[in-house]
Amino acid sequence: MNRRRRALVFILATVASLIATQALAATETPFIQLPGWQTQPTGGSSGYIVIASDDQKPGHFDTLATSGGPVFKVNKPKTESFSGGVAGGNLLFQETRGNSSDLFFYDLPTRNRSNPPAGMNTKFWEWGPTISDNWALFARNNFNTSAKKKWQKIILFDLGSGASRLLAKTGRTPYLAAGQVNGNYAVWERCTNTCDIFVHDIGVSMTSMVPNPTGLQYSPSLAPNGTIFFARRNNGTNCGQGTTLVRRTSGGVETVFHAFPNQRDVYDSFAVTSPLIQTDLFYSRYNCKKDNTDIYYISGAETAAPAAVATRQGRPAENPSGAWVRPIPPGSTPGA
Repeated sequence: MNRRRRALVFILATVASLIATQALAATETPFIQLPGWQTQPTGGSSGYIVIASDDQKPGHFDTLATSGGPVFKVNKPKTESFSGGVAGGNLLFQETRGNSSDLFFYDLPTRNRSNPPAGMNTKFWEWGPTISDNWALFARNNFNTSAKKKWQKIILFDLGSGASRLLAKTGRTPYLAAGQVNGNYAVWERCTNTCDIFVHDIGVSMTSMVPNPTGLQYSPSLAPNGTIFFARRNNGTNCGQGTTLVRRTSGGVETVFHAFPNQRDVYDSFAVTSPLIQTDLFYSRYNCKKDNTDIYYISGAETAAPAAVATRQGRPAENPSGAWVRPIPPGSTPGA
């Protein structure tokens, strides 16, 4: 085990053992800080923490997990893998080999993997999965095929019946990414020159767009009660220019609860409800200058105090040419 992996073992194991007892806090806490990319954090009430990391080989990602002990790799040898979602001790994750990307289940306590129900994996590119109770949310595209007409979809999959619910579909653009399914809700994002977030009420099968006063809202996740967490930045700005974290309750009450320093942004986020019945927000904190990510979290994100930040009112119609909007996450397309 090399020095970087030993450092990762120590950091992951230490933090995993503290999550259940972490006091309510309104500030961000470093979770993993290593060279390269540490991204796509996920976890659950079982105490397991899962991430995607290229700590062993820059640009090559593995899915790593721990419950406070040694870190172990989830994906098979000679594959690349990206994290997903955890329900209990069951992980749904993405594994790629060449031009193929599929989703698999992994029982974290027993370390046994299994195939998902028929219909979840296809010849197309499945990626970005999360899981909650009987539902899985993920994205699918045909970018791994020679088809001239490209498309992207957001799929809500019933693990019990095997039925799929198409939540969104576009062509090559705008960019679509699944956020998180949790309880009765699912969120995802759509980006072109602007980025919007959509929330789906599973029980009534109704989708609505989250009001977007600034033009750029992205990296959504949510709590089981429907509270959404996401990054917000003014349209026309570049990476890490005035980025904030926002929460929005199912009743529509918004709070900006964290403001990032300059040159820091958000790549993705995941909400974990701990045994203490509080929601901790984990996210990939993007360094715009170094082009890498570390993982941070905010404990008790649903009750974190408002941040002192000025928000520009009014949404510009277009993003000026050359302004940084949203990078494509690792695992979203072949070679990404």
